[in-house]
Amino acid sequence: MMPYVFFLDIDGTIFHDKTVSKKVSDTIQTVRKLGHKIYINTGRAPSYLPQVVKELPVDGFVCGCGGYILRENDSPIKHFVSKDATIRLCRRFSAPDDPGILIEGEKKLFRYRTSRWAPGKDWILGDTIEEVAEYLKTDNVVKININDDIDPKIIPELEQDFAVTWHPTEYYTECCVKGCSKTTGIQAVMEFYRLPMEQSVAIGDSENDLDMLQSAGIGVVMGQAREEIKAVADIITDSVEKDGAATAMERIVAGDIVI
Repeated sequence: MMPYVFFLDIDGTIFHDKTVSKKVSDTIQTVRKLGHKIYINTGRAPSYLPQVVKELPVDGFVCGCGGYILRENDSPIKHFVSKDATIRLCRRFSAPDDPGILIEGEKKLFRYRTSRWAPGKDWILGDTIEEVAEYLKTDNVVKININDDIDPKIIPELEQDFAVTWHPTEYYTECCVKGCSKTTGIQAVMEFYRLPMEQSVAIGDSENDLDMLQSAGIGVVMGQAREEIKAVADIITDSVEKDGAATAMERIVAGDIVI
């Protein structure tokens, strides 16, 4: 049987109500026992992975929309946002009415100014550029979130430094390493296994999944996704509440779905 490599988004795909269901976890184990590979492919940096996700029995991780890749028994591939670009972005959003910024580092999370995203207990908090600069002495930046809605007219400005994904209905914008994407992450993993892209399966639900859903051999979109995301799907599965990712994996490895 042809092996597949599955690439699973986290939020809205396998992660719901702050956990991963037993059904999804069990299906991951079953699929791997059948000889397939499972990778998490997320916009989150390593420092922002939920513990329950880190404990899943997967083969590796693609983090920060392709910027940070952990493949089994291989050295990590690490691309970082430059410190200068990080400072420029924080300066750009320093006015009182500007949204807050979450810097997702390799090791820690740093929140610049207040935002509608409540900080976790181990986040580093700062309100000045000087505090940002001090943080940057201790960590590498994988991704930056602008934690509220922005005027899309400024996206070309941001794209001078970043790979940008605007989430208009979720009211945040991801600024990742320029030149990286969930697709480049998939390509690096498929090359590692010397497998064609046709044997990759991407499962996701939002804007930052669009490129991988279109480039993978099979693109699976979650049932609760917006219609614009569903439009690129090869398969539309059940919602995250109904363990749609598990259902899709089961059907694909059983041979019920072949693209």
